[in-house]
Amino acid sequence: MNAQAALVARMFYGSAALVGVPSVLGFVGFGILSLVLWFQKPTSDSTAGAKVSDSLVNVVVIMAGWVGKVLGAILGVAEGLIQILTVVSLVGTIFAGLLFLTARGIEVNATWARVVGSLLMGMLLLISGLATLSAGGGLLRLVPMMLLLMSGYSLWLMWRGFA
Repeated sequence: MNAQAALVARMFYGSAALVGVPSVLGFVGFGILSLVLWFQKPTSDSTAGAKVSDSLVNVVVIMAGWVGKVLGAILGVAEGLIQILTVVSLVGTIFAGLLFLTARGIEVNATWARVVGSLLMGMLLLISGLATLSAGGGLLRLVPMMLLLMSGYSLWLMWRGFA
């Protein structure tokens, strides 16, 4: 394996670690939290005992029921957000695995790894190019420009460096 292939493989290994570690931790954490919220269901309806003759007690029970419904709606939104973050973390974990397998293929000079790596770098080139053009100015534009240069250099190394 030549030096360019080793550099590209190390870049893919590093990217896999940078994406994979937080994604796996997020997937496990959000998955456990989602399961806890799934199994934690309310036991009874708080408005069922509102048939008391005292009207003040009825008002308090009905107000408590409304507060419970509002908090239940907030919990439902939070549960949906946690489930979305779980799915995003799973997709990040799968993407990190793809990066890792591509790095392994690049080490043995597999053609499929160059094709998959080129597709990944082309996608990153497109996204970072759009982010560079749409970013404001100053330091905010620096990160997408660095990603743009890195993905372009990786594409060049992928096909010229292996020749």
